[in-house]
Amino acid sequence: MPHKDPEERKAYQKEYYQRTKGERKEYAQTKEEKALYEKEYYQTPAGKKTQKKKNWKKQGIIIDDFDKFYDLFLSITQCQICKKKLTIDKKMTHSTKCVDHDHNINDRENVRYICCNACNANDNSRNTSGEPNICYLKRDKWRFEKIIKGKRYAKTGFKTKQEAIHYKYSFLHKIKQIEINNQITSRLSNGTCKTHHTGQR
Repeated sequence: MPHKDPEERKAYQKEYYQRTKGERKEYAQTKEEKALYEKEYYQTPAGKKTQKKKNWKKQGIIIDDFDKFYDLFLSITQCQICKKKLTIDKKMTHSTKCVDHDHNINDRENVRYICCNACNANDNSRNTSGEPNICYLKRDKWRFEKIIKGKRYAKTGFKTKQEAIHYKYSFLHKIKQIEINNQITSRLSNGTCKTHHTGQR
């Protein structure tokens, strides 16, 4: 800061603000134009390809030729694990097309399957625990992960496999109870849930 005196510093900041006002306005317009261009670009086939490749790299997926793999990804229509028909969705569903990769490999290609989101989330392709929805992570940690009606539920940090399994069944029981309560509430509000009374003669 060129001015130690508070008044001089205040005057300098005001003068600097006025002097650079046009530059900031031009920068803001350029930034907005860039954002608009990117939004339109990512709706094009080339833009979608660029975005998908960027997301894969961010997820830790390693492929020698991303362009070639992208073409393969588009051509696959069935889950390579359960053979379910794959879909491309904005919001994750059971059938959303995903890429399964080995998280422990970071120095070479690590893709294993092009599969549905259900198989990927349920860890069918890399699960060595013998228990669906439970997988082993590094540093002696276990993880529970499951998709229910398109929503992903996950919890990490279990010290043993048994702790993860116990949490899984407790969680699923809780979800089931919530569903039952919601159904009862819905029926009562719609007048479709009848209560039976025993009459006295």
